[in-house]
Amino acid sequence: MIPIVEFVNHVLGQHAWARARLAVHAGKRIRFESGLIDTRLEITASGTLAPAADEAGASIVFRIDPAQLPLMLADPGAALKRVHIEGDAELAQLVGTLAREVRWDAEEDLSRVVGDVPAFHAMRAARGLAAWGLDAAQRLAGTSTAYLAEEAPVLVRQAALEEHAEAVSALRDACARMEKRIALLEGRRRARA
Repeated sequence: MIPIVEFVNHVLGQHAWARARLAVHAGKRIRFESGLIDTRLEITASGTLAPAADEAGASIVFRIDPAQLPLMLADPGAALKRVHIEGDAELAQLVGTLAREVRWDAEEDLSRVVGDVPAFHAMRAARGLAAWGLDAAQRLAGTSTAYLAEEAPVLVRQAALEEHAEAVSALRDACARMEKRIALLEGRRRARA
């Protein structure tokens, strides 16, 4: 079986409600296309996914831009907004709901290996580290933007860009008026000659 499908089935195994909702669509096929990847899966009666036995048609097709694949792994709900979907609307809505709401309970899996208390502390530390990393990235982005806009003017603030656009527009209008005046004066000069 495909490793990502095994992982998805493992995560579905942690959410009985999700398997029950998928089981209603047993026998339907889902196809994922992304660049060189073309995966065909079938929903089983137990509400899990299995590789499709043949190349027969799919109930639903998800076409994913290969550039979106990292986002698909990080935030499937957000990535699904950028996916082209064809086919069964009800199944598409269910897949979208599952992508947004079903999350891997890593703490549960870790607790089976090291015990409940160490797993709790390890996951709390991991969440803290992830939050710190996100905060640091946001601060770095803000500081970098400010530096590039103010100290080393590589970037332009929105207000300055709008002001420049207005000035260019006014200059263009003034040039157009000047060209009309010149044409008018040349016309008068020719008429006198």
